Amino acid sequence: MDEVCYRLYELLVQYRSVGERTLELSYLRERFGCMDSYPRVADFKQWVIDVAIKQIQENFRLFVKKEEV
Repeated sequence: MDEVCYRLYELLVQYRSVGERTLELSYLRERFGCMDSYPRVADFKQWVIDVAIKQIQENFRLFVKKEEV
């Protein structure tokens, strides 16, 4: 697992009792240190967000559902 996975996991478990959390892509880019990487949103989601979600679901007891708002 990589650092992005752990950072996303930390952001999500803070709201575990609430049941959902909304995060903006710009906020995630900043938190993950990807401000200059993956300029296309589709690439950022495919290579960063989706990979981290897959790792979280494989290694932690946390169900993650991604929905664009």
